[in-house]
Amino acid sequence: MANENAPPQYGGDPPHLAQHALLEREALFRTVAESSPVGVFLVDVQGIPTYANQRLLDWFALEFEAFATRAWLDRVHPSDLPGVVASLERRAGTSTSVDEAYRIVVDSHTRWIRVRTQPVMSPEGTTVLGHVGSVVDTTSERVAADERERLPSTLPQARTLESLESPAVGVGHDVNNRLVGILGNASLARDAISSSDRGQDLRADIARAAPRALALTQHLMAFTDRARGDRRDLTVSELVVDGIINGHDGAIRVSSPPGLGTTVCALLPVSRGLAPSQGLPAIDALRWEESGVILLVDDDRGARTVARRILTRAGYTVVEARNGREALDHYDRMPEPPRGVVLDLAMPIMGGAECLLALRARGHTAPVLIISGYDADNVAGAHVRRGEARFLQKPYRAQELLDALRDTLAPL
Repeated sequence: MANENAPPQYGGDPPHLAQHALLEREALFRTVAESSPVGVFLVDVQGIPTYANQRLLDWFALEFEAFATRAWLDRVHPSDLPGVVASLERRAGTSTSVDEAYRIVVDSHTRWIRVRTQPVMSPEGTTVLGHVGSVVDTTSERVAADERERLPSTLPQARTLESLESPAVGVGHDVNNRLVGILGNASLARDAISSSDRGQDLRADIARAAPRALALTQHLMAFTDRARGDRRDLTVSELVVDGIINGHDGAIRVSSPPGLGTTVCALLPVSRGLAPSQGLPAIDALRWEESGVILLVDDDRGARTVARRILTRAGYTVVEARNGREALDHYDRMPEPPRGVVLDLAMPIMGGAECLLALRARGHTAPVLIISGYDADNVAGAHVRRGEARFLQKPYRAQELLDALRDTLAPL
């Protein structure tokens, strides 16, 4: 059950004329908090939770009713629990801020989190009414730090960077999905809030901050050598590092028989230009209108939710799937094929590329819009060149998704 708990109103009842503005501010707070890439919570002066966003509840695998009774303490790692309880008791009824890190365990999965709080004061600034807090998942950073500590001191710097690649990919991908929710909901909020309302200024600040966060995310993903925006043809003599070969879906083969020396072979896929695929059927040309069933496939709940909101408000009927396998199950049960598919690439269980091949093997010829935080040339270029799909890079605004889907569904 979704957390419907509204942010508390501290102090007395507001004047009647300010009630509408207060409700709009609370609605804006909820939109921002529920789209946040971090956990957000409010507690009263005794430390009892009065609000928690859905992301925080998902991390703890609790409904808000249970979370508010401090059932979340049952999720704290046994080794960390005494310190967490002692911290709660020390700051109860005080204005003491918190900045602490500990582990939670859900379904045998351990997650490191960092919790920060600030006091909420009365308008006079003399009484503590509660605390507002944020919770950040720092598991990737912990994994990276542990990996660095395990590396031998003599390992070359290149190998050190390579060991950080997987955590960087995960962080970049996750932040990109969070930005989908922020940008998408901010663009939807623009239409929901009056242009003369102060809430528009707050929404505009969110919309301006998100692209800056996007630029940082793209730099992080480019670090892994998988999201480079500038590609060019290379000669074999230029391929001097294995990161470049891996970035082009190649491989390195090393042979070193005793006494015979070492042979290193660089294997790269052959480019066949823009030749169409021989094994997959072509995409049907469909007349465009904002209606019909769209199969939406994305493992990230926040990104999937904002995409569903955008599409349903435009007039589409949306069927959601959390991964490629679930998408195929939905497809097989549909009385008739969907009008189109919006398909993420990086997903557990079955990724988007494998799902697309399976759909085509079933004879599915409806248009497909691939969405990904990586650049089109790197992860979706082959599908786009063969005419199997179109591409939209995450994160996107509401109108960008609608325009891309319109182009995907429009006659060729």
